[in-house]
Amino acid sequence: MINQTDTNRQADQGDTSERPACHERSLELAEAGDHEQDLACIQEYLATAPDDVEALNDTGTILHCLDRSEEAIEHLLRAKQLDTESPEIIWNLVETYLAAGKPTAAAELFDELERMGIFSVDILNRTANVFLEQDNKHDAIEMLLRSVDIVPNQEILGPMITVIRGSRPHIAFVCTPDQRASLSKISEFTNQRFDSCLFEGNTDSELFDLMKWSDISWIECGPDDSTTHNAQRTSSDLAIAASKQTRVCKNVLRVHSYAEQIDKLNQVNWANIDVLVIVDDDFDTDTLISRVPGIQGQTTIVNHTLPDQVDQANNIFLALETEIESLSSQEQNDSLQVSEIPTLATDDNATT
Repeated sequence: MINQTDTNRQADQGDTSERPACHERSLELAEAGDHEQDLACIQEYLATAPDDVEALNDTGTILHCLDRSEEAIEHLLRAKQLDTESPEIIWNLVETYLAAGKPTAAAELFDELERMGIFSVDILNRTANVFLEQDNKHDAIEMLLRSVDIVPNQEILGPMITVIRGSRPHIAFVCTPDQRASLSKISEFTNQRFDSCLFEGNTDSELFDLMKWSDISWIECGPDDSTTHNAQRTSSDLAIAASKQTRVCKNVLRVHSYAEQIDKLNQVNWANIDVLVIVDDDFDTDTLISRVPGIQGQTTIVNHTLPDQVDQANNIFLALETEIESLSSQEQNDSLQVSEIPTLATDDNATT
């Protein structure tokens, strides 16, 4: 943090003749490290000059040093309202947000830090650590990926990202070779954030093995290339086969040009499909439900107007990740409750 006892306050002293004695005393106490007395002095001064930006920033800094982060944030936000272009205030606010366990609020200021030329991988990495302390793997990995993008050769980050990816749901992409191009942006984005695998098999047994490995299977359906020959399974055939496997994971089915696939969709086992993603500008939910009555009430329906909706795909993965973590937590709680149930002592010599 930009420490108000260091050169920043000292360099700003300039002509001190116009400053009240309490403010001057505050500077002396700051240099001595007496934060409690320093706070009392600066607050006395603020009572007479509540819009003094420097004093507000200094007060926020002192409160931060006293581990009074919430109060520090209030003063720094007020200072920022009065001076929106102060790098010192923005930096201090970021540091105080991190100390208060508010990494999301800190991250919202990163673009301003970057614009001011004071952004660094250090602040990204420390923000990632706070997210990890809160078991927020999604935002932690986003911080680390941004850090690597700025400075690629950070030896410690590669293993960290690998560990985080491995602790998140495994994602399988189930598609025929014809669909790989339409999936390329989503799969590339996903592979940076999750352990993922592309289906390259031919048999239902291989398909089931991949789905069993995964926590989430993304199943891509159509359009098939016009050159697909009869010996090769079409994407709709593969989607139907995937939906009829024993349920071992969360399943997302994405359908392109659903009107052309409508007859095939009636063969899908919708009880095994968590999310249906439609890629069609002319999509109409009511028409789909009327033509595929088995879908209503079993599957969440999402419309993608473009086939490369990376952000929407990521949002689906995050929602399913939350469900998986919630179920895992519940199972652990149930297991603990069972283990805590006392058992009756038995006596092998007891008679009836």
